[in-house]
Parts: sequence; structure tokens; C-alpha cells
Amino acid sequence: MFPEITKIRTDIHPEDIEKSIQLKHLIPEAFYKFIPLIIGDKKGLLLIDDAQWCDTETIQVLSFIFEKRKDKTEGACILVLRNDIENHEITDMFSGKKTFYYFERFILQPFSAEQTEFIYHAITGKNCTKEIREWLHSGSGGNISYLQELISEIELSDSDITQLVVQKQWPIGLQLRNMIDERLRIYSGLHAQILSILAVAQQPVDPASFMRLSMNEVSGLNTVMSDLVTAGLIVWKEDQAGVLRYDYVHGVIKQIVLENMNPKLRQTIEARYFAKEVK
Repeated sequence: MFPEITKIRTDIHPEDIEKSIQLKHLIPEAFYKFIPLIIGDKKGLLLIDDAQWCDTETIQVLSFIFEKRKDKTEGACILVLRNDIENHEITDMFSGKKTFYYFERFILQPFSAEQTEFIYHAITGKNCTKEIREWLHSGSGGNISYLQELISEIELSDSDITQLVVQKQWPIGLQLRNMIDERLRIYSGLHAQILSILAVAQQPVDPASFMRLSMNEVSGLNTVMSDLVTAGLIVWKEDQAGVLRYDYVHGVIKQIVLENMNPKLRQTIEARYFAKEVK
């Protein structure tokens, strides 16, 4: 669990590490006994983000804790999972609700623009203009993790926030970039192609634009769009004429896809799909 422990504890030798590996079945109980040392007499909250990536050993630790706490009413555990990736071990663990005193699964809704303004003020103590509020909400898509990272980067950088708002650009730090790259890495083929097309577009995209895809690609388009909508990456938006168009949910993801794109691919997409926009 701690590969760099020998750098900190020089008294630990390789044979000790080998012995500890042999005793790894004791890790769940050790972790369970460690929790009270952290929280003392207070009620505890165990929060695991990106829980869809939990490995078997982590699931074993959680299962042990839940089994030990099944008759207890204090404390809580929150697992934050993406809805486009399933971890069957977690599904199996939660399938037997009788294991838990209280269990509920729910979907966190994105924050509204008003809630985004409130969070910005709460974190920075600064007033938030309507323009900054809409810019932050558009960039984060109401995602609390993205919003916190954006606000943190704004506070740390010397960027002119007014200019960024006008340009619809967001200051993206390394941590936020890594979070988004990790989210995007599972997409390839037509999924990645659609994300690239939407990133190049200056406006939400009319579905008719995708008819320029090859016949083979068009046949799988509905499935791909459904996948991306379900993943919370793209969304339908109604324009002033009442026409439904596709767009990114999060401006920061669109920006990163565009920044990562090969310049020649961008030129090809612009020429093929959005020639009128770039003239």
C-alpha cells in the first residue's frame, strides 16, 4: 500500500516488506481499527471519490468496515462514482442492502448558476458579477470538483479574469487537467471523433452536421451520442429558434479537448463541418 515507506522508515528491510505482504489479509481490520484513532469520539464521514476505480483490496476493506458497522447508526460512508463506468464489485457489494443500517443511492445534480455564485463568494469572500457567475458555471458545468479547481486556480494565478470571461477561456491547473484527461482517456474511435467535432465548433452543433460522417459512422451515431449524454459530457441545448443542438456540458473539457488536438485534425474538422463558421 505504501511503496515509498522505506524512504521514510530506513529501519524497514525488504524481508519485513515481504512479510507484510503475506499478512495483507489483516489490512481491512487494521484500517477499521485505525479509523477511531483519527476521529476520536466524533461521528465520522468516509468519502471516496472516483470509487469506480476501487480495486479488489479496497473493496475488501470497505466490505469489512460495512460488516462491522452494520448494527451501528453513527457515521457515514459516501462513494462518488461516475455513471458511465461500472465497477461490478461495488455493485455486488451494495446489492445486499441488508448489510447496511441505511443505504441510498442517488445522483448528484449539477449546481445552478446561483449556487455557483454562492460557492465563489463563500470560498473567496469576493462579490461575483453576473458575467463571472455565468463564466464559472459554463466552465464547470455545475461540477463541484471542477468549480473548486477553477476558483483555486483563479486565486493563485495572475490572469486577468475579465479578459478570460470575454474570451471564454478558463485557467486550468494541473490537477484539473489530470482529472479531465483521466475522464477522457476511455474514449476512442467515433466517440473521440464526435468530442473533437464538438470542441472545434464555435457554437452548439446541429445534429444535421454529423451527416457528413461516413455511412458506417452515421449508423452508430445514435449509440455514441447516447453514450456521451449518459456520461454527462454533452447535452442537448435549444437555440433561439427552438432547434435542439449538441454542446459540451463543461467548458473546461471542451477547452482541453481542443488544446490536445492535432492542428491538422482541427483544420480538417473546420473545413469539413464548419467552413461557414471560420470564414
